[in-house]
Amino acid sequence: MVREDIFSLLRETVGIPEYYEWRSRSGCFFCFFQRREEWIGLSERHPKEFARAIEMEKQEGGKGYTWIQGMTLEELIKNKDEILANSKKRKEQIAKKKDNRSWQDILIEDGQDDEDQACLICSL
Repeated sequence: MVREDIFSLLRETVGIPEYYEWRSRSGCFFCFFQRREEWIGLSERHPKEFARAIEMEKQEGGKGYTWIQGMTLEELIKNKDEILANSKKRKEQIAKKKDNRSWQDILIEDGQDDEDQACLICSL
């Protein structure tokens, strides 16, 4: 089965989980492979979980642990408007080059998604 087969099966049975409105992967709150705009989506839709993720970064006692390489979640929120604008521009550029597929599918097909780097839980 490929991705579209799975989404068709979900549509025909239990429905597509709501998190796919703003996520490209599973519903794990603390997925290391979330895109920056997906962390922003988490902050807007599940602020308590986002706050927990911020606290986890702080618990490392300044050792440099972050969910996003080179950026804390607090820095992410400070740059939220710029990040969302860049994301929107990227999606528009991709959409101009492609047909009516979703932006998530296009990123995967164009090799701009780390599909081959899933965490152990997601790849089981």
